[in-house]
Amino acid sequence: MQDYEITLPEFEMIMSGGKRFFLTGFILYSVSLAGALQMWQLRKIGFHLYTVAQIFILALPVVMIKRYQLAILGIIVSGAFVFGYYSNLKYMN
Repeated sequence: MQDYEITLPEFEMIMSGGKRFFLTGFILYSVSLAGALQMWQLRKIGFHLYTVAQIFILALPVVMIKRYQLAILGIIVSGAFVFGYYSNLKYMN
């Protein structure tokens, strides 16, 4: 049996972001979660926290990782959630 070396260029590209990339991502995802929890309690500030965090989450790899291409599917999914939450903003205080 021969030894095969598995190369994952996408994994290597993401890992090239370094500690700062992952720390920033952790903070942004935490803010996004905090916003979702605030919206669960019908607070408008949660929508704003969530929306801003999602924008920065989408921009983070583009800014911090060389050769990273913007994920269109990520934009569509995030946009759908933001639109869904926006349509219910009138029920929040």
